[in-house]
Amino acid sequence: MKTLSSAISCALAVLRVPVLLCLPAILGAPLAAPAMHAAAATTWYVLPDSTGDAPTIQAAIDSATAGDSILVAAGHYFVILDAVFKDDIVLVSESGPAATILDALPAMNPQSRQVLRISFSDNFTVEGFTMQNAKPVLIPNNEGGGIRITASRAFVRNNVIRANQIMRGGAIAFDLNCSGCAGSIVEGNTFEDNLGGHTAGIYSVNGDGPITIRDNVFTGQTSQYTVYFSGTTLDLENNTFDGNSSSVACVSISSASTASGNVIVSDIADGIVTDGATLTNNTVAGCVTGIRVTNGSASNNIAYENETGIVCENSTLQCNDAFGSATADYDTTLCAGLTSSNIALDPLFCGAQAGDFSLASESPCAPAQAGACGLIGARPVSCTATGVAAGRSESATWSRVKSLFR
Repeated sequence: MKTLSSAISCALAVLRVPVLLCLPAILGAPLAAPAMHAAAATTWYVLPDSTGDAPTIQAAIDSATAGDSILVAAGHYFVILDAVFKDDIVLVSESGPAATILDALPAMNPQSRQVLRISFSDNFTVEGFTMQNAKPVLIPNNEGGGIRITASRAFVRNNVIRANQIMRGGAIAFDLNCSGCAGSIVEGNTFEDNLGGHTAGIYSVNGDGPITIRDNVFTGQTSQYTVYFSGTTLDLENNTFDGNSSSVACVSISSASTASGNVIVSDIADGIVTDGATLTNNTVAGCVTGIRVTNGSASNNIAYENETGIVCENSTLQCNDAFGSATADYDTTLCAGLTSSNIALDPLFCGAQAGDFSLASESPCAPAQAGACGLIGARPVSCTATGVAAGRSESATWSRVKSLFR
């Protein structure tokens, strides 16, 4: 009866439904829904002579839809790029940053110059480019030279970002009060010779976090700060800062963030200054104050040959090594919690003068000697003291050590 009823119902609807759809009910088979096929993702190939799938990188961005990739051939492209409301897009070079240059220098815009602006987008990836020469035109207080990220979750990987000049975030800025930026990752990039009136490297204020910055190299930034985060939570992991000129601090973090595994060498100001952050396993050498921690904690860090080693205010210190400071290894007058696990001994680096801050096996910071503290500092054991050049562990002023990295 059920099959007959279905057949009658189908027959009554024959004026509105194609007859072929009634056949399964007449034959007693279940009615299957029409198959739905997702549109295949597209790869847009861009060539410098405009003969690719899209004539320009911007045209490819404009045409791309969710899931698409934009593959850019080697070449020197003069651009200002806008990615607005572009979710799940990958913008990637075919041949890497040395061969694929995005250059903002000749481009004219009455408001600003950024190489790339990512706005109101989610899961937007940019990878494998050199991005350079962004400068302000009429508004000197712009944010983000190489890349400005506004209300977006972005992934910035394996690029060279150099010679950009913007007030806040010469290289990258997460735009003021960057809602929607949580989960963004900046990793594997090289930052060279960027200039900022306030911040030359990466900047964020009062945005959604956490934002992860890891495995990057910063050299030659000139500004008040190289990395500045205030009110945005940050995970700063395994980065190298070498030879930057930060007039206030190389890294400034004012939020409940984490910084671990970073090496900061030879800055003209303080190394890491934090208010509220947790610092673990960092190595800071040749700065004014190596580490200044307020309302947070510092553990398993090395401060080596700075003017002042570690300054603690309303924070806890444990398992740190501050050594060879010109003024004082520790300033703990205002420290909230200080344990006997902190030491002031030569960390026995494998080759600090050559930029190798890994540890000799005999180091007091090596797990074998540090006991319950485990590893102290950013780098593991990779040599023996007998294999290190003579003079490696000699005492020196912080200014002398800085000069070794110029």
